[in-house]
This record gives sequence, structure tokens and C-alpha cells, in this order.
Amino acid sequence: MHVKFTQHLTCHPATAVLLWLFFMVWMMDKPPVVLAAMSGLILLGFNRLAWSRFGRYVHRSRWLLLMMLLVHAYSLPGVPLLPHWAIYSPSEVGVVKGLMQAWRLILVLAFLAVLMTRLTREALLSGIYSLMRYVCMRGCSAERLATRIGLTLAYAEVLMDESVKMTLQQRLQQLRTPPAVIFTEDISIAQRSLSWLDYTCWSLMVSLMGLMW
Repeated sequence: MHVKFTQHLTCHPATAVLLWLFFMVWMMDKPPVVLAAMSGLILLGFNRLAWSRFGRYVHRSRWLLLMMLLVHAYSLPGVPLLPHWAIYSPSEVGVVKGLMQAWRLILVLAFLAVLMTRLTREALLSGIYSLMRYVCMRGCSAERLATRIGLTLAYAEVLMDESVKMTLQQRLQQLRTPPAVIFTEDISIAQRSLSWLDYTCWSLMVSLMGLMW
């Protein structure tokens, strides 16, 4: 009874994965008020492990965040942020836009940290498999595709956790020669039915998608 009750209070792994994909796109043009609200909601799902994982994600993405800020700051025309720098000054509009885009990317990483912390490896594979069943064309195996994605995510997680400093050439070489085995245990894809929370989340995504158009 307790297990069944608990399952009804948690969404299906496929819903969790789809929510992350949806909000990754949905947040890209939202104003600061919406982003602040999303930040608060995402923080509610954080625990110590999620904070640790999120810190690693941001650390790995620091150069991307910096380049995103610089590209926006110097490519968008507007009032110079530092007038005495003349043509070498970034624009006020560019800096604001760059900070907003960096904020959105950080939210995507935060949501991903929560997702990867809350879902077990088996649950993640189950969610990916459930989604692949509806998008795979004839002749495409949803099980094989979900397993390959799971292997890729697991290997990416190993790289994210790695603390040894490497040069870019060494990192590329490591990516070209991945380990032969990622999963030490048998891969099983368990299925479960949707709950009222899943239908609520799907209805929310459909409603927000309607507002986007």
C-alpha cells in the first residue's frame, strides 16, 4: 500500500525527462520574473547531492557561459556600458542579454542536476524507452536506442565526475576511446503506468505550448 501510494506522488520517468526537454526550450525567451519563479521551483528539488552535481555542471560549462556573455555583450549594438572605453566597450543591452542567456543556461543545468539526482539509472532508461516507443520509426528498436542513450549518459557522467586535469587533446582522445563497459550490472527497463501527476504535467505542458503559439 505504501509503495503504491508513493508511486502516485512521483511522476513517471518519461514525464520527468520530457519536462526537462520542454522547459529547456520554453525558458529561452522568458522574462526575469518567470526565470526567478522557475529558479525558486527548481531549488525546491535540490538536496546535497544535487548541489554537488550542479556545481560540477557549472564548472564544466564555465567557458561556455563566459563566451555567451562576451558574444552578446560585444555583438549587440546599444549604449556603451563603459563610455570611456569608446568602441572597445560592451553595450548595456548586450551585457543584459548575455546575463539573461547565462541565467537560462544555468537553470537548464540546475534542472538537469535535479533530474539526474532524483532518477536512478534504471528509471532514466525507462523514461527514455517510454518516449522512444512513440518516436521510433519502423525498423528502429526503442530498446536498443534507449540503451545506447543510457550508455552515453553514463559515460558523460563519468567524465563530469572525473577530477583529473587533462589537456583538450587528451580529453578528445578519451572521447574517441570510451571504456568497453559502462554498466557493471544487467540493464533492465521496467515499465509502470501513468498517474494523475503525469496527466497533470502533460496538461501543463500542452497549455504552455498553446500560449507559446
